[in-house]
This record gives sequence, structure tokens and C-alpha cells, in this order.
Amino acid sequence: DSLKVMKDSVATKRKRYSTLVRVRPPVSEEAMRRVSAMTDIELKQKTPVRVSERRADMVREKMVHTLNVTAAEIGADTAANGHGGGGDNDGWQRLRVELTTSAGTYVKEFVHGDGGRTEPNLWELLGAGEAAVEALDVTWVELDWPPPTTTTTNGCDIGDVVGGDGAGGVAGVGAVTGAGVPVV
Repeated sequence: DSLKVMKDSVATKRKRYSTLVRVRPPVSEEAMRRVSAMTDIELKQKTPVRVSERRADMVREKMVHTLNVTAAEIGADTAANGHGGGGDNDGWQRLRVELTTSAGTYVKEFVHGDGGRTEPNLWELLGAGEAAVEALDVTWVELDWPPPTTTTTNGCDIGDVVGGDGAGGVAGVGAVTGAGVPVV
């Protein structure tokens, strides 16, 4: 039952990512600021090539809610190229990209475009010729947990224990069952 609730929450769940991205040719500080100011970017993502054997070929509508692009500070040569740092001798510029997306967004494909299968994509928004993900970490998941309920345990309304209104909270944070056992 809990697994079904978690799967059904895909419409409201959000994830925050931190990525190390390389682009070339290098992009300007102005391009990074312009893209970072964008919010609620609506994506159309065709099933990515890398998962096409396991997923139905369809277009998924997803959302990039927030986006922050900055030069990545890696090594002593980060400011050497004059394009916001993160450069190296092979023409790639490293960027740190922090983004919050709707659940199910293919983040790597948002970065590199997947041969036109994700529109819009980061490299086009930045005006780069190409982009690739070097590292990708999930840093936060927004999910109401436990879900709202009116079920009682030991005569105690779980809504009373999880904030008083039955609205739940962020997964696993400060919630206790009616028996006084922490939910983890």
C-alpha cells in the first residue's frame, strides 16, 4: 500500500540535483545568468535512447522548476579561458548546474538534448555547441510522507502525531507512529 502511494506521488514529487557539466565552446557569464533566471521550464522528453529497450517510446511532459548555472571551480586552471572558469586544454568548460525538477525527468538528457529527443535542453539554452554530464547527484526529494490518513493506531489519530492536520511532511522527518515509534 505504501509503495503504491509513493508511485502515485510522481505528479507532485520534486527532486533536486547537483551536476557537473562540461560544455564547449565555453559559454559567457551572461548566458549562465540568463539561464539561471529561468523558472518552470516545460520539457518535452521522448524516451531516451539509453532506456529505449526498457521504456515505451512516448513523449513525456516534465518540468525544470529551478535552475542555477555557475562556473565550476576545478583545479588551478579554472579561470584560464576567460569564460567564467572551469576550462581546460581541450576546449571544454566545466559548469556546476543545480536544478529542481518534476519526478521522472531525465536530467542527463535535459543537459545534452539526446539528439533532439529533449526540448528545450541546457546546451541549446546556454548557446553551447555540445554538453555532457560528468557527475550527477540527487541532493533532495520532496515527498509528503507519511501520506494523509484518518487511520488510527492505539486510539491516536496519526494526523495528530504528524503535525496535527494529517497533512504529512517531508519523508521521514519528525514523524512518529501512534505507538510512539519513529518512522524512518
